[in-house]
Amino acid sequence: MTLNTSITALKAASIFTIICGLIFFLSLFTPVRHIAKLFFDIAIWPVDGAQNIDTDKSRLLIAISGGMLVGWGIMFWQITTHVFANNPQIGGRIILISII
Repeated sequence: MTLNTSITALKAASIFTIICGLIFFLSLFTPVRHIAKLFFDIAIWPVDGAQNIDTDKSRLLIAISGGMLVGWGIMFWQITTHVFANNPQIGGRIILISII
């Protein structure tokens, strides 16, 4: 994979991460909440539709998760743009450690 392809893929992953965070955030206020409900239903096994995301604790978890995903996506974008593009070894190591 070339450096330009890697940069494009990392930027696409950054945008996807930011979009996921925004979907979580918007699920607190809009009909997008069904996407978050489906995610939590899959994450909290078994898939039975029993998860309630309307409690205060659930809404807090969704807000924190959405904010962290948006921040993580912005961090990936900045590392890709300013570090990875100039020094792929260091940028790749930073991204890999943050994912792990």
